[in-house]
Amino acid sequence: MSKLQLDTAINFRLAAKRCLEERDLGNHQYEMLAFPAIVNLSFSFELYLKYILNKRSLGYNRRSHDLLYLYNSLDDESKKLIEQSFIIKSHFRTIQPYDKALSLFQNWFQEKLRKCSNGFIEWRYPYEFIERNGEIESDYGFLLKVTDMLEDYGLRLERGEL
Repeated sequence: MSKLQLDTAINFRLAAKRCLEERDLGNHQYEMLAFPAIVNLSFSFELYLKYILNKRSLGYNRRSHDLLYLYNSLDDESKKLIEQSFIIKSHFRTIQPYDKALSLFQNWFQEKLRKCSNGFIEWRYPYEFIERNGEIESDYGFLLKVTDMLEDYGLRLERGEL
């Protein structure tokens, strides 16, 4: 089951990337499928986290879609590896493990995660969420980057490298 869970996460991430492709409609108009992209990225994120939790034999609520809850259910070693990977592959790459900037980064990361934590639920029915809350927001760039890190981490786990 674990490998299938990882493959499913990879497929939903790929579907999201395809949704984010701009289609030229002519007359300087472009089409991009933002709602399905956010839903697919959020679901992919969830599946990657659940895959890691299962591989690490960590307990969690299997019915939860809450990304912050799932991320915080990871062991410290997994979180550290994911955060280090994010730092290395992003504009934060100059942060060193001993820098006080690291704690600022971790706070920023947790806040970004909190804001997109329920994306799978909120973006499936955006009109309902907007009617109740007045607006909806997400950072698909953040979701893309983190799911990239999680895919790398998941594949390394599957190969037995971690």
